[in-house]
Amino acid sequence: MEVLAVTDDEAWLLTRSRWHNYPAPEASEDDPSLAYTGYQLNILQNDIEHLSNITHGDFKAASHRRYRVHFQLQQRKTSRPLGDAVRRPFPNACDGGAELWSETDFLSGFSSYFESLLFSGFCETVTHTKKRPRTRKSTSAATSQAPADADAKDFDDSDDETDELYFERCRSILHEHEGDCPLEYKQITITKTAFTTYCAVLGYLRTGYIAFAPLSSACKPLSTTSPRTRKQQLLDIWDRQPSFPVSPKSAFRLAHLIDLDDLQELCLANLRKQLTVEIAPVELVDNASVCFDEWRKVIIDFIFKNWDKVDDERRRLSRGIRASPRAFLR
Repeated sequence: MEVLAVTDDEAWLLTRSRWHNYPAPEASEDDPSLAYTGYQLNILQNDIEHLSNITHGDFKAASHRRYRVHFQLQQRKTSRPLGDAVRRPFPNACDGGAELWSETDFLSGFSSYFESLLFSGFCETVTHTKKRPRTRKSTSAATSQAPADADAKDFDDSDDETDELYFERCRSILHEHEGDCPLEYKQITITKTAFTTYCAVLGYLRTGYIAFAPLSSACKPLSTTSPRTRKQQLLDIWDRQPSFPVSPKSAFRLAHLIDLDDLQELCLANLRKQLTVEIAPVELVDNASVCFDEWRKVIIDFIFKNWDKVDDERRRLSRGIRASPRAFLR
């Protein structure tokens, strides 16, 4: 757990604490009316004085009013998943693969796509009666049917780069079934959608929050005005946000696939926020714009609204003859 003092531009670490590596919180033995003991973090006077010193007096405890509490739980190897479980293996996410577990009712309650998929013959039911091996790259149940996202199209802004960064910091933990009782669950194999994209979307369904990454066209080397690469910006956002940032294109594609209209609107709003006169023409000819009418409409509206500036940028780059908006968009 971390406590940070935040401003509009910065976040200063005030104090942090780490608990022992065991299932927590523990059951309360002192008070039968409490289900668990909870967590506690003390902010000492030394912590306050230290932060004031390293910020050269910018942090003033008596007047500062904005703080952020960052609480992180680490997943340990589980003995068994929840009942009516759905397993989504990602055989291509990292070495040995990765997986996400959730519940049938949770997925079908949010998405008509999952409701149809989980209760149709397309979604396989798997039964394990003994410990499952860690690596599944042969003719196991994980690949016995076509991937659920087999028709999904890859974009330049796919979160494959994000997956690489994620698994550099976080180890993939696979469930191992132990014991004699059979384990039965539904399985949806994912090969075209990045692991981090699915994590972010499932996190959004549970919390209503999602962090978006910058578009590739707005970062070096594609953007001549950007001071940093996309990888550098991803790491910077992750250090300041409670979850890993994902591409609005990848999130929009997945939201479109599984029929999440509200998430699609959030992705489009983020696209509007990120568009500039420099990158709008690049995004207009991107695969996402070709495939999705709503995505393309946002870009076209921006270009028409800012045509003079877009055309000035085009002429600056190409040193060509001035074109009309209609000719440019043709």
